[in-house]
Amino acid sequence: MSSLAFDVHGSGPRLVALHGFTQDASHWDTLAPWLGKGRELVTVDLPGHGRSSEVELDLEGTAHEILALAGGEPIDLLGYSLGARTALVAALADPSRIRRLILISGTAGIEDPAERSQRRSADEALAAELEETRDVEGFLRRWLSQPMFERLGGAAHLDSRLANSPEGLARSLRLMGTGTMEPRWGVLGDLEVPTLVLAGTKDTKFAGLAQRLNAQLAASAFSLIPGANHACHLECPDRVGTTIASWLAGTELSD
Repeated sequence: MSSLAFDVHGSGPRLVALHGFTQDASHWDTLAPWLGKGRELVTVDLPGHGRSSEVELDLEGTAHEILALAGGEPIDLLGYSLGARTALVAALADPSRIRRLILISGTAGIEDPAERSQRRSADEALAAELEETRDVEGFLRRWLSQPMFERLGGAAHLDSRLANSPEGLARSLRLMGTGTMEPRWGVLGDLEVPTLVLAGTKDTKFAGLAQRLNAQLAASAFSLIPGANHACHLECPDRVGTTIASWLAGTELSD
């Protein structure tokens, strides 16, 4: 069993959902009507977040813990942003344990070593700031003021994010930030797990990354959510939920 905290809702084939940075398992609640219908929905607190705040793991270690949730049957695995990178690493590590994969606003990593180093340095500066000031609310308000989150408003669920600790968020930045991820673009063609790739049209960077993921994955479907930004599943839960549910239903027919 995984060392990570998680919640289980409903029964049926298991769908494991992984949240983004500064979030927790509760951020999937708005999609539960679509994700949990006829399934066992498992929502995980990733390392450094929520009830897993004290867990210290990098992407590979977290992927191992997620794979432990598969048990005896392959799982459907869904991730957003940080969770999407974790889900992709898990699927590449052991595709036999992943039935289907859903990536929202994800990437296979930063290829340029200098750019990757710059991102690690930027994340280290944020981590040090969190540890020094311990001002989680101030950090979150600045984080959520970025253009990619400007449309969220109340859908950001600030109260849930405020439950995170400065130490936990700092560890997440250092151990699981985008700059720590070894790029996986070169091996995507080997992954034969059916995959759905989603992004918002307003999030031009990740919309482009989504198109590239779709082009390089061996068995991929692709959808852009009109008018949505990075956290498209929070901005447009009905559109994203319907898209995911329809894709899952369609791929069930071909199993």
